[in-house]
Amino acid sequence: MKMKYFILLGLLFLCFISCDMEGGLYLPSKNEIIKEAEKAGANNVVINSYKYSERSWDNPSINTNGGFKSTGIYNIEVRVIYSGSASNTAVESAIRQLFLNNKFSSYEVDVYANSTSLPQQPDNAETFTMPSHQNIIEAVQNFGATSVTIATYTSNGNNVAAAGGSARSNAAIVIRVNYSYNGLGTVIPSQAAVTLTIRELFTGFTNITASVSATVLYPLPSHASIIAITGEQGAVNIKILEYTASNEVIDEFYYGSKQSNIPIKISITYDVGANVTLVEQAVRGLFQHFTNVTITTMLKPPTREEIISELNKEGAESVNIIKYTIAGSNSSEGYKAKNVSIVLEVYYTTLSESSNGKAAVINLFNGFTNTNIFVGNNIPISLPTQSDIINNIYSNTQLIASVNSYTVNGINASVLSSATSSDDIIIRIRAETYVSTGLGWGQGYWQAISNNSSIANDARGIINKLFIANGFNVNKISIFFE
Repeated sequence: MKMKYFILLGLLFLCFISCDMEGGLYLPSKNEIIKEAEKAGANNVVINSYKYSERSWDNPSINTNGGFKSTGIYNIEVRVIYSGSASNTAVESAIRQLFLNNKFSSYEVDVYANSTSLPQQPDNAETFTMPSHQNIIEAVQNFGATSVTIATYTSNGNNVAAAGGSARSNAAIVIRVNYSYNGLGTVIPSQAAVTLTIRELFTGFTNITASVSATVLYPLPSHASIIAITGEQGAVNIKILEYTASNEVIDEFYYGSKQSNIPIKISITYDVGANVTLVEQAVRGLFQHFTNVTITTMLKPPTREEIISELNKEGAESVNIIKYTIAGSNSSEGYKAKNVSIVLEVYYTTLSESSNGKAAVINLFNGFTNTNIFVGNNIPISLPTQSDIINNIYSNTQLIASVNSYTVNGINASVLSSATSSDDIIIRIRAETYVSTGLGWGQGYWQAISNNSSIANDARGIINKLFIANGFNVNKISIFFE
């Protein structure tokens, strides 16, 4: 009876042990670790340290020889030395895989292997004070850096407080610092020098990972410098309508610096007269270190009153503005972009034979790049002859042409030598083009071109240019092909 009782107790004990083992995690023994290292090619393997912590936020401090443990296994650390040609990485990977096979996560295990002189880590590693955030920032600022920020500062994966703190000498410390410096100011040493200075703050620590990221900054031109260089190009009454950097308004008292690749927008205006291209080139030169700059030139077109006043200076007795539109609108008030569409048609009468109202009015629009301006007067202009018309058609189109009629206000132009820009001119032309039959040289015929054909339109444009060059208004000329 007693024998049965002891057998039953033994079975219960074995069951209890088995159940407890199944619920825990198996830490490989030191012998198993050595064998795995030897499989990777290591010889004379010695385990300097094998320990873990019971809480996830603690450093490894509990020595172990391996075996089952149900709970409280965190931050496992194994340190070995060995001889032979096997790489550190191969030995570390083999040992780490042994833990992974036993259901430990990769982030829970740190393995350090060295084939020559990995020092043994004492169980009571000395504790040192870590520098504060401000200590680190000031060390970088001593190089002339600005905008210093600490992107990462951790000890064994835990964030370090602003005031710093303390940690064991073998704690894994990671620090990453960002900073800026003036590209035209203080010369900043290499990033390696800045990194070394940060590392030197961690006296006594043996596992430091430090990196820095530097951003070069350049000073933005001031409002005063932009206005000054614009004035050097002959511009007057200069105003800065818009000046932004990454949508930040840059006011007249801003004297800071920005990254070279930020988008910069500047819009300036001044009275017409200065060369827009030279102004924009000069202003852009102030931004030579920036790569994304948009410069918009805004000008103030002349009013109707200013146009009339300019023609009066040229001896005009009367002025008639037939059409004056800006971007299709009759309003000319306010600032306009240099490439805005401007259409002006104006006539004036004068007794002066040397009046040059056209040049005077065109000068009012200096800087605008998309203008269609006609200024006419009652001063007689020499009329092109019929021969001029025919020769221009032939030399540009190879068409054979003859003039059927050529009148100025209904009067035959052959009896006139001149006309005014306001006169109505009508020209009727017969023009022929050669059509080949493809049957051989000279096997073709001459055919009259129709009024609406593309050939007729080309010829019409050629004749218009002839009259425009003489000062006539193209809107007063009608050309027909019959």
